[in-house]
Amino acid sequence: MLPGGEPLGFAGGTITQQLPAAWDAVLPGFRGTVRYTRRFGKPTNLELEERVWLCVDDAAGSISMSLNGEALIKGSGPFSINVTDLLRERNLLQVEVTQLGPELPAGLVGEVRLEIRRPGCAGQ
Repeated sequence: MLPGGEPLGFAGGTITQQLPAAWDAVLPGFRGTVRYTRRFGKPTNLELEERVWLCVDDAAGSISMSLNGEALIKGSGPFSINVTDLLRERNLLQVEVTQLGPELPAGLVGEVRLEIRRPGCAGQ
């Protein structure tokens, strides 16, 4: 059973989970694909030379990520990707994590964040 008494495999439901976290706390024993979504505004007061990077520290499983419908990456973390040119005033980040095996944990287990960097900073 899920929080609130919904049976596992419920159709069309949404679970809110604080991140980073393994999904085993709210979906015990589940293996498959989980989609995380986050809406956010474009960082303000960016200087012309500054770039916005999307950073994923760790995921337990394979990742497929998109920003505003644009595919960003498939694979596993950690990684950082420059998303400056993809940002809009309002943005939708979608991260799908697939874990099919018995490995624990599963899900986004590391921080996902935006970093504002200037040219010449590490990781660019």
